[in-house]
Amino acid sequence: MRARCDECSDQCSRSARIKAMAENPNPPHNPTGRPSKECEAPKKYVRGPDDEIYRRKREPKKPKPPDLSKDLQQMMYGFGDAQEVDAESVDMVEKLVRQYIDELLQEASAIASIRRCPLDSGCLLYAVRHDRLKFERARRLLEMKEVIRDARKKADEVEGVD
Repeated sequence: MRARCDECSDQCSRSARIKAMAENPNPPHNPTGRPSKECEAPKKYVRGPDDEIYRRKREPKKPKPPDLSKDLQQMMYGFGDAQEVDAESVDMVEKLVRQYIDELLQEASAIASIRRCPLDSGCLLYAVRHDRLKFERARRLLEMKEVIRDARKKADEVEGVD
């Protein structure tokens, strides 16, 4: 027979245990005074939206700009500079190159927004149209890119037939 805790507090073993724990939180069998491991329930860690792992995943990472220093050193040596190029010179040229690319892309982006189309090679060609040498070089590079792409397609088709 099960006794009700509300009515018979003296007779019920459950209510007696609760009263004993309330009066003496450190029972005599635990002389250290620390709660026993048996009494503690293991804490479950539930990850939430404010957890550091989720915050790191939500924060967009800024793309790291590519390091142009090695390429610039080789180009500067190829154009007549010393084999061991000064680091300050490379940094200055890299800064100028990045500034030029940023300005060119901003102009091409503005052209793309006016034309209401995505940023593409046509926008870049239009942005450099006043400088004849740059325009012809860029147009030629784009033509060569198409020739190489077509040659690769033909090579893949030939390999697929064998």
